[in-house]
Amino acid sequence: LNFQIQFQDASSGETGAQLWCGSLLLAGWLATQSATTFHGRHILELGCGCSALPAAVAALKGAAHAMATDGMASLAALARSNMELNLIPVTVQQLVWQDVVENVAATSAGSNDWDLVVFATAIYTVGNAELLAECIRALVSTDTEIVGALDCWACGVQEFIEKMRHFGFIAKQLHCTQELLRSIDSGHVFADQEDEAKCRSCWTWYPASSSILVCWRRHAEHDDESAKLVGLLADLRADLTDAAGMSGNQVNTGAAMLPQSVRVGIW
Repeated sequence: LNFQIQFQDASSGETGAQLWCGSLLLAGWLATQSATTFHGRHILELGCGCSALPAAVAALKGAAHAMATDGMASLAALARSNMELNLIPVTVQQLVWQDVVENVAATSAGSNDWDLVVFATAIYTVGNAELLAECIRALVSTDTEIVGALDCWACGVQEFIEKMRHFGFIAKQLHCTQELLRSIDSGHVFADQEDEAKCRSCWTWYPASSSILVCWRRHAEHDDESAKLVGLLADLRADLTDAAGMSGNQVNTGAAMLPQSVRVGIW
């Protein structure tokens, strides 16, 4: 699965104006799932940013309907342009989480017909984390599955996990292959290997192992892993801080060096 992602209109410094490791990780994991995971199912991505890679993978794997949403109109427009550029059948629209929570988002995203809701690197503050959890609760039905990429360095991830548990969602960690982690960390996920600097400039330098994938369901046969996940993220954050010799809150986005476009290969 190869995608061309354009950034030329995404120089505002918004977090969604660039590629993030969590999006690559979630898209890569989705690509490894069987076709039955998607066939006949309705998939919604929250906080898609400019790339909407997870929704794009779901569409190409056979989803009946894939929709990508972002709270910023400019990012939703760019994501829509990228879907059209790659001829991927993903519906893209602006969706403000606060509007969903306040029940004023009279859009098709609020239909509660979603089989799978996904998000990646969508949490940056405690308030934003709690709002995302409230938005998910408002959007999903009893049988909806939620899969998200959580970053250990992000403020609010603990509060998000706890809020989801409070709302009755049961959490379970999903595991990625070492091959996927290596392809992201090595830069091999980028199809254009002739210009490594160009590729590296459009995403953060955090290793793929600093993010984890989590699945939530209202009903599950396994025990809830929320407490374990909070501890795991804290350990990963400590390891990352020690390895980098930095404060865990520092992020080098490289936004000032965004190229016009890159090609990404998801296997």
